[in-house]
Amino acid sequence: MSLVADTEQPTSRRGRIRPLWIVLAILAVIGFVAVALLIPSPGTVDRITVRNSSEFDVNVDATNASHDGWTPVGIALAHADTDMREIIDHGDVWIFRFTGQGHDAGELRVTRSDLAADGWTLTVPAVVAQRLRDAGVPASISPRR
Repeated sequence: MSLVADTEQPTSRRGRIRPLWIVLAILAVIGFVAVALLIPSPGTVDRITVRNSSEFDVNVDATNASHDGWTPVGIALAHADTDMREIIDHGDVWIFRFTGQGHDAGELRVTRSDLAADGWTLTVPAVVAQRLRDAGVPASISPRR
């Protein structure tokens, strides 16, 4: 009796990529691209300069007249003009919200035409700093002398 060695290796399922998986992967990529193209990205404003003469770094957020959701503008540094880039355009009416170290410091309603007329510069109102002082918030930096 002679034994013949079987030199064929068993077929491994792991080593083969099934055509169904390739088709599913291609369909998934097409689906992601289609969704990305169908969902419009919001318009932006190239730059807004926030003028903050207070002693507090102030967080600035914005929304539209309908209060459809707040988006971050940035942090306006104490005693500085801070340029914020690529800000979501909120349309004809912008409402800015100011906070400092977790404390609410108020809101400001500004029209788009006023922002444009001011060279896209927003001045943090003095009442924002007063509210933060009243709340006992320490200054972000020592006032300039």
